[in-house]
Amino acid sequence: MPDEDLIETERSRTIEKAIATLPDKYRAPIVLREIQELSYEEIAQILGLGLGTTKSRISRARALLRDKLKHYFE
Repeated sequence: MPDEDLIETERSRTIEKAIATLPDKYRAPIVLREIQELSYEEIAQILGLGLGTTKSRISRARALLRDKLKHYFE
């Protein structure tokens, strides 16, 4: 349905914009995890971080995104 496609496109753009506002140290891990669907181990290796730091940054990025997007999804 065209309306659903339009809504999904708008939702995707809104999420992309919110991701773009994240500090680099949170943006890179969340993109690698949620968009490129890499494992935590792969992300840690790519970014040269420890596994705990990687998980922490992804968790923090998710929290920041939830906060930035809460008004949109209410």
